[in-house]
Amino acid sequence: MIGVRDTYLRWAPESPIFPLVKYSGVALRNWQNAIVVNWCGKRFFEETSSAGLSADSAKLTSYGTANSTRGLLDGTNGAFFKDLDKNPYVHGDWKNIGRTKYNPVNFIAAALQINEGSHAPDWSAGPQWAIFDSEAVKRERIRITENSVDPQYFFKADTIEELAEKINTNPWMSHKIDPKVLAETVRTYNTYVDKGEDPDFAKPAPQFKIEKGPFYAAGTSVTLHDCYCGLHVTNDCEVLDWEGNAIAGLYAAGEVTGGSSMHGLSRGLIQVYVLGNAFKKLA
Repeated sequence: MIGVRDTYLRWAPESPIFPLVKYSGVALRNWQNAIVVNWCGKRFFEETSSAGLSADSAKLTSYGTANSTRGLLDGTNGAFFKDLDKNPYVHGDWKNIGRTKYNPVNFIAAALQINEGSHAPDWSAGPQWAIFDSEAVKRERIRITENSVDPQYFFKADTIEELAEKINTNPWMSHKIDPKVLAETVRTYNTYVDKGEDPDFAKPAPQFKIEKGPFYAAGTSVTLHDCYCGLHVTNDCEVLDWEGNAIAGLYAAGEVTGGSSMHGLSRGLIQVYVLGNAFKKLA
């Protein structure tokens, strides 16, 4: 999927550890190269609204890391330090929060607000799609192979209308894009490139038209940096029920067990190591 951090299209590394994973993904680093549409074929968000393309990209977040996710869909890195030279981040200082300016990335809110195409009680934002052309592929130096993109989430076509028809084959597209609507969305955006401004969503000085085929669509979804909630587990990573009792045969590791900033590769490796020892006891 196109997501953040280095913004992957249908990210899933092929590995013997994950035998069912088939596609490695390709990266999109500059959101001037694409627009994002909902399952009605309409834009709903300012694509470059991420730390990496903002004036505050080099500043620190409220938890003291560089806010440079370089992508579209991260809703978590939203607090920037004000006047960093005068009010530096101080490790472990509870007053850090008072020196920050809240500046969230609102992709989730934007996607959920526009529930066109769904009906009560099953409101849904539906799949979102990054739309770009062959020139964007060249600028991004994207290398597309059969192992890098999922055929259900990545499409190529000679025209925008044909691209819409292919997007509609995705199994989660219960609402189908009208090819004329997607084509009009692209045409309108191209006029914004000529004008150098985006009156709909204030994308800073739109740079590149989407006009030279073949055209591409890639499934894109929100990615979250931290998880505050999660399953309760024992020291052996056994999942606990509501009464605090271990559920036989059920284990969990990584961010699914919550913990907010206690995340990442180190946590995953440690808990997988713990799981390995637990499984040895069962063998």
